[in-house]
Amino acid sequence: MELNMDSNPRTLTYFIDDVEQMEYVTNIPAAVRFFAVLFYQNSSFKIERFDRLSVPYAKHEGSQEKQWGQH
Repeated sequence: MELNMDSNPRTLTYFIDDVEQMEYVTNIPAAVRFFAVLFYQNSSFKIERFDRLSVPYAKHEGSQEKQWGQH
């Protein structure tokens, strides 16, 4: 997951196995909190690291934009 708070509009992009997913979210609020929901018993969630990137990894080429708070 890449949360770009420096871009205008702010963006949130999801990655699975380092592959950018085809939808990303724009107009992210200025303040955010992270959380995870675990559905299966004995499942786990691990945050490996937080990094401040000098250049965004996400390209959004061919991706569909979804706006925060819109259906």
